[in-house]
Order: sequence, then structure tokens, then C-alpha cells
Amino acid sequence: MLPVEKLRCCFRVPIVKRDEVFLAIIVASICTIRSGVFCRGGEPIPATTPNAVIKDFSAALRSQWSGREDDSCNVVCDDRWTAGDATKPAVVLVPGMLAKGGSMALLRQALERQEFAIATFQYSDRMGIEAAAKEFNNELQRLHAQNPQRKVVLVTHSMGGIIARAAIESADHDPAGVSGLIMISPPNHGSALADFSMTELANLLAPGQNANPDMTMIDDAVDGFLGEAKDDLRPGSPLLTKLNSGPRAAGVQYKIIAGTGGPVRSDLVDMSLALGSILFGEQPDLAPILSSAQKLARTDEWNFGRGDGVVSVESTRLAGIDDFVTLDFGHNDFGKPNDGSEPNQFALQAADAVVAKINAMAD
Repeated sequence: MLPVEKLRCCFRVPIVKRDEVFLAIIVASICTIRSGVFCRGGEPIPATTPNAVIKDFSAALRSQWSGREDDSCNVVCDDRWTAGDATKPAVVLVPGMLAKGGSMALLRQALERQEFAIATFQYSDRMGIEAAAKEFNNELQRLHAQNPQRKVVLVTHSMGGIIARAAIESADHDPAGVSGLIMISPPNHGSALADFSMTELANLLAPGQNANPDMTMIDDAVDGFLGEAKDDLRPGSPLLTKLNSGPRAAGVQYKIIAGTGGPVRSDLVDMSLALGSILFGEQPDLAPILSSAQKLARTDEWNFGRGDGVVSVESTRLAGIDDFVTLDFGHNDFGKPNDGSEPNQFALQAADAVVAKINAMAD
């Protein structure tokens, strides 16, 4: 296993901890050198290295970043879980892909102020959603056996919502005392970003050109970094298709909170594309590039009002669930800001809505 400091030394650039979706692209990009070689532990690795080696390297890098070096899963409970008021619902937080402990900090703080018992499901996304869901259900069964009378509410973020759904909606899994499921930005129908590839981008921007081996290498690195879950989150994936075609969990109240604070403003996109058409529209060789740019720029996931930067509003919707609200937060606004700035006010509103829903379930 390569320590992060050695990786920094090897690449001569810092490993930046930023948005989970773009982190894979950043990490993979710094692994790719313009000369076409891979550098690991000071040893040059040719660009012709088998895909499996590149994916293994990225998986090791991901483990260093996430702090989890195996596929173990467990639920970590706070002190109130055993010593608190057993008549109040207990809350299990389920974070999203590659999420660290603080990724749901605003939600945890809001719940702690109300003195809810809180637990967190810790998992490795490398194992895929179905495997994580099975382990999660086992943990829920264990908690339910300890206190059969206590109601449990699952509060999820991003991919955590899909894991929770798979854990309680599958015919093979008993909901195990779960009375509520509150999902924030769940990619119920996948995310276009899970389908994104550098090879595809290169083909869009340079149609008719031969495949660039550097782009293929980056794609292999991203796949290794994100693991099996990346395939599960592709729109129309077998897992999502199966999950969405089944029923919701009996006896469980659902709520969905979708974000509309995507970083791209549609009006600015329209202006930029219009300007591009004016400047380059009469050049036939640039027409495919302009068309591709239009397609990428108008992706719902990152457009303000239509997505939160990672998941589109439409993807969060789920048949049969009417308790659905939208707020102008971004996908990663629920962690504590690293720069000391004030938290996103709409993320705080979402946290308050979560608490209100749990209290309503208790009545």
C-alpha cells in the first residue's frame, strides 16, 4: 500500500481532497504523465501497462484517501443508542460514495441538537451496492434484535440512499424495524457522471480521431478508483432497473430532498453557446465540437435548477413517493466547510426538514 506522502513526492503535486465525483478525475489525471508513463513508488510504469494493474493502483490510492483499506462494513453507534430515550426514533446515517465521516456533518449536528440516538453505516463502495446493502441489512437485523421496540429512521446522502433502498426493499431482506427512509440527493435513476469517460469526451471533441491511449488509461484509473459502484450508478444499470421496478418497503415512510444548486447557470450556458455559434458556426469542421459542447454543458446534473452538481432532480424522483421537496443546495454542502465559511443555508433547511420528518414519524 502506497502512503499518500510518497504519492505526493512521486507526482510532485498535492492530492487535493475535493468533490467526490471530480476527485477521481483529478487523481487519475495526476497519475497520467504527458510522456505516457505511469509512476508508482518512483518506478516508471509504461503506458502499455495492463488495465488490471492500473485499476489496482487506483484502488490502492482510493483506500489511502478514504482511510478504509478493506471491504468491512459496520454500524457505529453513539452513546445515546444504548443510554438514550428508547421511545424516540433512532437514526442511522448512510453516507454516499467515497464519503468521509464529516460528509453529513450538518445533518448530524441537527440531529444531535434534538438528542436523537445516531449511528453511521460505514462501508467500502469497492464492493458494490448490492453487497453493501446485504451487509447493511445484517447490521439492521442485529440492532433490531437488541431493541425490537425501537423505531429506526435511515437518513441517507447520495449513493447511501440506493444502498438503503436495496437493504430494505429487496424481497430477500426484512426491513428490520425501519420505519422511515429520508433520502437526500439519491441517484434513484443514476447519474450521467457515472457514464462519463475521458475517451468519450475525446471522441466528442475530436470526432473521427483514433482513440487516445492516455484517455483510456485515465478511464481505467477512474474505474479502479470508484470501484463497482460506478457501474451500479450508470443510468439504466441492471441494479437500478431491478430496484425501481420493485415495490417500496412496506410500513416505511419515505421522503426525498433534491438539490438544485448545480454550479452551471443555464442562462450563461445559452449565451456561451450562442456566442460560439456566431464565431464558429460557419466552420463545418467545428460543427461536431459545438454540438458536443452543447450536449455536455446542458447536462441536467450540473445545471442550476435542474441538479445539485452530481445528481439531477429528475433522477431523485421515485414512483409512489409524494413527499418530495427541492432546495438550492449543492451535492457536497452537507459537510462542515473547510474554509471556515458559513454552511449553505439551503443545506441547513434540508437538515431541519429531516428533523421535522423524523419528529412527525414519532407522533
